[in-house]
Amino acid sequence: MKNNKLHNIKSTGFKTPDNYFESLEDAIYSKLAEDTLSSKINSNGFEVPEDYFETFDDKVLSAVNENDSTKVIPPFSWKKISYISGIAASLVLIFNILFTDTDELTFDDLETASIENYLLNEDLNAYEIAPYLGASELDSNDFVDTNIKSSDIEDYLIQNSDVEQLITD
Repeated sequence: MKNNKLHNIKSTGFKTPDNYFESLEDAIYSKLAEDTLSSKINSNGFEVPEDYFETFDDKVLSAVNENDSTKVIPPFSWKKISYISGIAASLVLIFNILFTDTDELTFDDLETASIENYLLNEDLNAYEIAPYLGASELDSNDFVDTNIKSSDIEDYLIQNSDVEQLITD
């Protein structure tokens, strides 16, 4: 046949004998009714060895006791985990080094509040700060024109001095 005529084929090409399906059931029942097949078979084909069930427990226990010395290999060993974690740590370090912007901090980047907190917490005195201040930062008018309240002076004297010493002097 040619390929261009395949769509015109109406039959499958398989044929059954005449009256096959009508006579199939009768043929099966007649084969089952015959006793010739079952009469030829003397046993079912399965046999149990002698004393099998009496010796079965001993055979199983001996097989289990022989296999107690097998070596157990864990799926994850510490050696493998240490190699993998070392590789992962080195990859993270490489990515951090290569892909990090290295912007240098300057003095202008610092906030004034953080500098003030540092100076207050370090207990620096005027002699330690003076070398870092130039003549332009120290103006005598800053000290003369400053108005300090008398209540602030009293609080300072009460907290930082000995009252008996002030009275006796």
